[in-house]
Amino acid sequence: MEFVGPCKRCMIITVDPDNAKRDASLHKTVIKENNNKFGVYASVIKKGDIHVDNDIHLLD
Repeated sequence: MEFVGPCKRCMIITVDPDNAKRDASLHKTVIKENNNKFGVYASVIKKGDIHVDNDIHLLD
């Protein structure tokens, strides 16, 4: 896989799915603790199987 860029967390995590009420506390924590980065976008550059306990290596 090739790292493409960081994924910013959108505001949808502020909405309670049961009642549609908003609570910004979780989003504020993600912003504060992780600079609003929630994950990464990546592209598959070579297909293959991944299994539990496989070694992984980060390449420059």
